[in-house]
Amino acid sequence: MTAVTKTSLSILAAVAVPAGGTKAAPAAGGTGPWIDVTGYNGGLLGGRIENTGGAVGVQGQMTWQWTSDPTANPIKIYDLYTWGGDTTAGSKNTMSIRLDKEVKFVRSVCYGNTTNPVTFESDLAASS
Repeated sequence: MTAVTKTSLSILAAVAVPAGGTKAAPAAGGTGPWIDVTGYNGGLLGGRIENTGGAVGVQGQMTWQWTSDPTANPIKIYDLYTWGGDTTAGSKNTMSIRLDKEVKFVRSVCYGNTTNPVTFESDLAASS
Protein backbone atom coordinates (compact mmCIF):
# COMPACT_ATOMS: atom_id res chain seq x y z
CA MET A 1 0.00 0.00 0.00
CA THR A 2 1.29 3.43 -0.96
CA ALA A 3 1.58 6.02 1.79
CA VAL A 4 -0.68 9.07 1.52
CA THR A 5 1.19 12.32 0.94
CA LYS A 6 -0.20 15.36 2.73
CA THR A 7 0.48 18.91 1.62
CA SER A 8 -0.44 22.27 3.14
CA LEU A 9 -1.74 24.66 0.50
CA SER A 10 -2.70 28.31 1.05
CA ILE A 11 -6.10 29.11 -0.44
CA LEU A 12 -6.19 32.68 0.90
CA ALA A 13 -3.22 34.24 2.71
CA ALA A 14 -4.24 36.21 5.81
CA VAL A 15 -5.77 39.48 4.62
CA ALA A 16 -7.49 42.32 6.49
CA VAL A 17 -10.65 43.12 4.55
CA PRO A 18 -12.02 46.64 5.14
CA ALA A 19 -15.57 47.17 6.33
CA GLY A 20 -18.20 47.19 3.63
CA GLY A 21 -18.62 44.93 0.68
CA THR A 22 -21.05 42.23 -0.29
CA LYS A 23 -20.71 38.75 -1.70
CA ALA A 24 -21.29 40.15 -5.20
CA ALA A 25 -18.85 43.04 -4.64
CA PRO A 26 -16.38 42.28 -1.79
CA ALA A 27 -14.22 45.06 -0.35
CA ALA A 28 -10.53 45.26 -1.33
CA GLY A 29 -8.73 41.95 -0.77
CA GLY A 30 -11.97 40.06 -0.18
CA THR A 31 -11.73 37.81 -3.23
CA GLY A 32 -8.92 35.28 -3.31
CA PRO A 33 -7.41 33.90 -6.50
CA TRP A 34 -8.53 30.61 -8.03
CA ILE A 35 -6.26 27.87 -6.67
CA ASP A 36 -5.70 24.78 -8.82
CA VAL A 37 -6.22 21.69 -6.65
CA THR A 38 -6.41 19.14 -9.49
CA GLY A 39 -3.11 17.56 -8.42
CA TYR A 40 -4.57 16.56 -5.06
CA ASN A 41 -7.04 13.95 -3.92
CA GLY A 42 -9.26 16.31 -1.95
CA GLY A 43 -8.48 17.20 1.63
CA LEU A 44 -9.62 19.30 4.55
CA LEU A 45 -10.44 22.94 3.78
CA GLY A 46 -10.06 25.26 6.74
CA GLY A 47 -10.67 28.93 7.36
CA ARG A 48 -10.22 31.60 10.02
CA ILE A 49 -12.17 34.81 10.60
CA GLU A 50 -10.64 37.15 13.19
CA ASN A 51 -11.88 40.56 14.32
CA THR A 52 -8.42 42.14 14.43
CA GLY A 53 -9.73 45.68 13.93
CA GLY A 54 -12.09 45.65 16.93
CA ALA A 55 -15.77 44.83 17.31
CA VAL A 56 -17.87 44.81 14.15
CA GLY A 57 -21.52 45.73 13.66
CA VAL A 58 -22.12 42.72 11.39
CA GLN A 59 -19.85 39.67 11.35
CA GLY A 60 -17.63 38.83 8.39
CA GLN A 61 -18.64 35.98 6.07
CA MET A 62 -16.48 33.57 4.09
CA THR A 63 -17.80 31.63 1.11
CA TRP A 64 -15.70 28.87 -0.42
CA GLN A 65 -16.42 28.57 -4.14
CA TRP A 66 -15.39 26.12 -6.84
CA THR A 67 -15.29 26.04 -10.62
CA SER A 68 -14.15 23.54 -13.19
CA ASP A 69 -12.55 26.24 -15.37
CA PRO A 70 -11.74 29.78 -14.16
CA THR A 71 -10.87 30.87 -17.73
CA ALA A 72 -14.23 29.94 -19.30
CA ASN A 73 -16.45 32.66 -20.69
CA PRO A 74 -18.82 32.84 -18.95
CA ILE A 75 -17.21 31.28 -15.90
CA LYS A 76 -19.49 28.96 -13.95
CA ILE A 77 -18.98 29.50 -10.21
CA TYR A 78 -20.60 27.36 -7.53
CA ASP A 79 -20.78 27.98 -3.79
CA LEU A 80 -19.34 25.17 -1.71
CA TYR A 81 -20.04 26.49 1.81
CA THR A 82 -20.68 29.82 3.58
CA TRP A 83 -19.99 30.55 7.24
CA GLY A 84 -19.43 33.57 9.46
CA GLY A 85 -17.51 34.94 12.39
CA ASP A 86 -19.04 36.97 15.19
CA THR A 87 -19.14 40.60 16.32
CA THR A 88 -16.88 40.52 19.40
CA ALA A 89 -13.56 42.42 19.29
CA GLY A 90 -10.59 40.06 18.99
CA SER A 91 -12.74 36.99 18.35
CA LYS A 92 -11.25 34.13 16.32
CA ASN A 93 -13.61 31.75 14.56
CA THR A 94 -12.56 28.71 12.56
CA MET A 95 -14.34 26.22 10.32
CA SER A 96 -13.30 23.13 8.39
CA ILE A 97 -15.04 21.10 5.71
CA ARG A 98 -14.06 18.18 3.51
CA LEU A 99 -13.03 19.19 -0.03
CA ASP A 100 -13.96 16.45 -2.48
CA LYS A 101 -11.39 15.13 -4.94
CA GLU A 102 -13.63 16.14 -7.86
CA VAL A 103 -13.04 19.88 -7.23
CA LYS A 104 -10.60 21.40 -9.75
CA PHE A 105 -10.30 25.04 -8.63
CA VAL A 106 -11.28 26.65 -5.31
CA ARG A 107 -11.22 30.15 -3.81
CA SER A 108 -12.40 32.12 -0.78
CA VAL A 109 -14.68 35.16 -1.00
CA CYS A 110 -14.83 37.29 2.17
CA TYR A 111 -17.35 40.05 2.84
CA GLY A 112 -20.12 41.50 4.98
CA ASN A 113 -18.25 42.92 7.96
CA THR A 114 -19.21 46.43 9.00
CA THR A 115 -17.56 49.04 11.25
CA ASN A 116 -14.00 47.60 11.25
CA PRO A 117 -11.66 45.44 9.15
CA VAL A 118 -11.71 41.67 9.64
CA THR A 119 -8.84 39.28 8.90
CA PHE A 120 -9.65 36.22 6.80
CA GLU A 121 -7.44 33.23 5.99
CA SER A 122 -7.95 29.81 4.38
CA ASP A 123 -5.79 26.71 3.87
CA LEU A 124 -6.16 23.23 2.42
CA ALA A 125 -4.65 20.15 4.05
CA ALA A 126 -4.45 18.26 0.75
CA SER A 127 -3.95 14.55 0.13
CA SER A 128 -2.29 12.97 -2.87
